[in-house]
Amino acid sequence: MTFDDACQKEALIFQDILNFLEESGVSRQTVLSLQEQSSSAFIPLLQLQPAQATQMIHAKIDTLSFIQRYSRVYPYMNAQTLVAKLFDSYSILSEKCHIARQQLNRKIEALKDNVPFLAKLQGLKKVFEECLKLSNISFYKIRTLKNVYEGTSGSSNANIETM
Repeated sequence: MTFDDACQKEALIFQDILNFLEESGVSRQTVLSLQEQSSSAFIPLLQLQPAQATQMIHAKIDTLSFIQRYSRVYPYMNAQTLVAKLFDSYSILSEKCHIARQQLNRKIEALKDNVPFLAKLQGLKKVFEECLKLSNISFYKIRTLKNVYEGTSGSSNANIETM
């Protein structure tokens, strides 16, 4: 998978989350606001500036964290489904950062002689390393929450079967 593929997959998963929110009763205006908060025009990896990459990843993490709070605001919302969708989103976000770092490593190796461009690539690689750490922390948190929901539903199903 390439960085571009990961970006497309991330956009599809995020749209699925927004659709779920709207189906769960979150107002259309709020959903559109979340979409605006997180969306930006697609920029190919090698054309990204370090500040743009940082802003893009931070905005996505902030938006996903904000969306997670909706499971407490709307008690009738299926929180387990929302957490599973957020898990998928954080998973692809971490994968996207990892892929970007790998592609930048390859490009840095290939362009060792182009010093000005090399400096930009190394800066971008450093940004994606930091973003990978941030996304992995968020991924770990949502994975733990997902495990709690799966453990809870698994034990309640076991109780129903034994009755």
